[in-house]
Amino acid sequence: MNLRTYVSTAVWLLPVSMAAAVALWALKMPLSWTAVAGLLTALVCTIALRLASNELQLIRVRSWAVSALFVLLMAVCTPIHQWSPTSMAICVLYLTHIISLLFSTHTRSPQLCIFISSCGLAGMSMIFPPCIVLLVPMLLAMVVFLRSISGRALAALIFGLLLPLEVWVAWHLVTTGMLPDLSMPNVQLSFFNSSTFEFFNSQLIIPFFLLFFSLLSLIHYLRTSLNDRTETRMHYFSVIAEWPVLVGLLLVGQQATGGIATTLIVCGSILIAHWMVFARGWIADVLFFIFLAVCIYLALPLS
Repeated sequence: MNLRTYVSTAVWLLPVSMAAAVALWALKMPLSWTAVAGLLTALVCTIALRLASNELQLIRVRSWAVSALFVLLMAVCTPIHQWSPTSMAICVLYLTHIISLLFSTHTRSPQLCIFISSCGLAGMSMIFPPCIVLLVPMLLAMVVFLRSISGRALAALIFGLLLPLEVWVAWHLVTTGMLPDLSMPNVQLSFFNSSTFEFFNSQLIIPFFLLFFSLLSLIHYLRTSLNDRTETRMHYFSVIAEWPVLVGLLLVGQQATGGIATTLIVCGSILIAHWMVFARGWIADVLFFIFLAVCIYLALPLS
């Protein structure tokens, strides 16, 4: 057993990663209620992802790599999301969306899971409207991969998309006595805008670090997917279907870069964990050490 396999399947991996995340948060973030809330939210999401990955059997051997990678990447990518309320809200909503979508195959009546998943998607879209394009890979997963499509499932999907908006309108009407402005907010979508270019120029390593290892893991899974059970392949292909959409949102959505980065961390941790546990050969070992080196560099105060 090499070091990569030993680390990715070790029992101590998750508690050590959570402790490292808390330490990095304490070193890099000024003490404030919003920062504390962001950290606690990430830890709760870590536990939820741990339980979900175990129930969904995303890794066919005993491993806590998915949840450990999530909390570790959240910690080292602090310069992007800054544990801000908006970024953490998008992270929670996306995690709710993707987990509920995957669980729709574990019940004979997937309507509730589809409803919760679409509620999470609607909540993301209320924060950053372009997120509604995730409806396309969601429908693709329901029809092709998860095979959870039906008349009732479509009704649950539509109701879930409308419910958050209806609740917001009702709350605004009760508290102010007026209907809210339902016009589309002014959302800037431009990768070549000067502010976006400066962001990628000054913090180039973080987004491309996520993109590179996520893409590497995606290619690895496409090559080795037949080693998994059919149900596990359905789960991973559903995640893979959303990955390019998230990349596009990251590249063009300068107003919600931190929040979209957290969704890539959720998606990437699922893919990278599978690569880390099951990849073979010396190239995978070298890339694993590069992954660790980049994480250590990002954790340093000078980064």
